[in-house]
Amino acid sequence: MHAGWSRRRRTVSAGRAPRRAEGDRPPQHPHRHCPQRWREGGELGHDYATVGLTLRSHPLALLRPALARRQLARAADLEDVPDGRFVRCAGIGTVRRQPEAANGTIFVSLEAETGNVQVTVWKSLREKQRPEVLRSRLAAVYGKWQREGDVKNLVAHRLADLTPLLGRLATTSRDFR
Repeated sequence: MHAGWSRRRRTVSAGRAPRRAEGDRPPQHPHRHCPQRWREGGELGHDYATVGLTLRSHPLALLRPALARRQLARAADLEDVPDGRFVRCAGIGTVRRQPEAANGTIFVSLEAETGNVQVTVWKSLREKQRPEVLRSRLAAVYGKWQREGDVKNLVAHRLADLTPLLGRLATTSRDFR
């Protein structure tokens, strides 16, 4: 099989590749004229759809130019931010927790290309922005950075649903009560 074929194409045609006569050229890659980022995005989407993860670039690495235009920081950019600073970041919601003892507060884990960001959403914001809190697969969070020693959290003041940027990428969040 031709080395330029995508994993998806190899999966679909596994065991059914036609025999070629000596000297025949292998078929051209179906996306040979597309930018590399589009090809990688399609393969990444196939990985997520079949196994729920990828060993390729993180989805936000491909979306970083669009997120940078919105001035949304990477998780790694928040490492040295001092306590009390207003920050904005984006990530894929991987876990949402609402412990009974938290009086309506929801804790959200956002996964970005350079790490995770723990977000605290107070009950008052959850009630105002319920769809963004509970349904967005990709969220932008604007809020106040809290840090005490190694413990770092982003207290949300506002959320924006950026799910349309993911296209058809299938992501899931594990939600707990």
